[in-house]
Amino acid sequence: MDPGLHRPHDPCTTSDTITRHKNRVDAFIRGLFSKGDLAAVDRYLDPRRS
Repeated sequence: MDPGLHRPHDPCTTSDTITRHKNRVDAFIRGLFSKGDLAAVDRYLDPRRS
């Protein structure tokens, strides 16, 4: 395994957090690629909009 890819285990990551992240990624992909919504990049990837 590449040591640069290793991430320490985060005990605060729950299945709810993972589900929220998956839903966010899914919404981003649908918005950008299926609907052609270029604003999805700003809406889903802007760190100030967490």
